[in-house]
Amino acid sequence: MATYDSLRRQLRMLESSLDAKLTTYSKLASSIPHAGREQHTGRAQRFPRSPTAQGVLQDYTRDFRCTAQNVRTVLEQANLLSNVRGRIESYTTARSSTTDALLNERGHIDSSNRMADELLQCARDTRAEFRTQSPQLGSVQTCITSVLNSVPRTNNLLGMIQTRRWRDAVVLGALIAVLIIVLWHYMGR
Repeated sequence: MATYDSLRRQLRMLESSLDAKLTTYSKLASSIPHAGREQHTGRAQRFPRSPTAQGVLQDYTRDFRCTAQNVRTVLEQANLLSNVRGRIESYTTARSSTTDALLNERGHIDSSNRMADELLQCARDTRAEFRTQSPQLGSVQTCITSVLNSVPRTNNLLGMIQTRRWRDAVVLGALIAVLIIVLWHYMGR
């Protein structure tokens, strides 16, 4: 608590010192008759030559320069930080868009891989079904062969039916060809 009290006392002394300087400045400003109408040149020759006014002016000039320098420093730091922040944001934006594009591409590749896996699985299932049905189809073929061998006339009858169908198809094709030629002949006139 002793440090708090000492800091409080120092604060009060600084406040009283500042009040005294402001009062002196106010008196100085009121002693200048036309301060609002005259153009400010910033030179000490225009002020009265009192030593107190000169001291106050020097103090305020020094404080002003120090404050102006501090403001310039803070502005430069803020400008530097905003430039760095802008670069970081542009980098992260560019990086995130690149990352998003790569992630989208990865998703498309994964989707294609899933579809290929599903297609391969379907082909494997089909092959397995053919393997299970192959003995059944073989037994049907042997059954048909045995029936045809047991009844020889059936085989001859089937051959005659196929020959007749082939002959009918040839006759029908020839008839259609002749009709098309005749039609062209009449259309050409």
